[in-house]
Amino acid sequence: MKMDKKIFFSNKNFYIFLLCLIIGLLIYNVFSLITTSNLYAIIPISIEMVLLYLIVAKNRSVRFVVIIWAIIALIIGYGFEFIADLMDDFNNHFSSLELWPLILNLIGLAIGIIVIDYTRRTVLVVSADENPTENIRNVE
Repeated sequence: MKMDKKIFFSNKNFYIFLLCLIIGLLIYNVFSLITTSNLYAIIPISIEMVLLYLIVAKNRSVRFVVIIWAIIALIIGYGFEFIADLMDDFNNHFSSLELWPLILNLIGLAIGIIVIDYTRRTVLVVSADENPTENIRNVE
């Protein structure tokens, strides 16, 4: 007998935050595609649409996919962007230092760390017949 698995988000606030984050990034990328005609924006748009589908459908691979997405898009992306901005400022002897891009990259990096941490702690894979609310503490 095959046991079906499903996803349970033990923290509803994180579930809403994750949906809002992905929808916000999706809106930003669609706006970027329309205003700049940059066809490379189709890549993150398609990834975010797949993520949204997997999260809403509560597919059992959501936990793995969200962690991989957060590592690549948020941690590596914003981390390299932060390092590149810092190196550019260093090469210019900090004569044209702009703090706002550095702060935005640090915020993106922090959001990536939070997404990975909360995904690991609050997104649970349970069997279809199991009641996930038993013996699960809500991580706030």
